Amino acid sequence: MRQKAQIDFEIEGVVRSYDAGAGYGFITPVPGGPTDDIFVDKGCVKKSGLEYLKQGARVRCRGTFRPEKNPKAKQIEVISS
Repeated sequence: MRQKAQIDFEIEGVVRSYDAGAGYGFITPVPGGPTDDIFVDKGCVKKSGLEYLKQGARVRCRGTFRPEKNPKAKQIEVISS
């Protein structure tokens, strides 16, 4: 079985939405970044030392591009809220 490649990235973006109850949300990359929104789950938020993400907050995000899925965040740092 052949594995599909994953590509790591680091971008800046803006929190489009985050629903703490549902445990996930999306970050929209700033112009010049990937074209797809980046998926973020509560595990990533907690691992990054945060309790929640505020809509509209500017963040720096590390993550992985996954074939046939939205890019997924692994670590988030809030730049400004």
